[in-house]
Amino acid sequence: MGSSNDDFAGASIAFEAKTASISTNSEQRDEHLKSPGFVDAEQFSTLAFQSTAFTKNDGKEYHLTGNLTSKGVTLPIELAVEMAPPPTRGEM
Repeated sequence: MGSSNDDFAGASIAFEAKTASISTNSEQRDEHLKSPGFVDAEQFSTLAFQSTAFTKNDGKEYHLTGNLTSKGVTLPIELAVEMAPPPTRGEM
């Protein structure tokens, strides 16, 4: 995440995740999510997101739009985002 604004409006957000790293504390659910019916971790090793816009609505609420790539297909998505305060040193 990169932003030149104190309130993060206009920030650029990107991530890439290894699909084989899915871990939900339920082995059965993890295997289901890694299956061809979801991310197909065996054939597609990564899931990626690149923002196209990040706008502040009100207070801590933002609207995030971008492109999500899963299973080799890229589609636009929109998300409601609520910014949490940064963790304190003891929470890290």
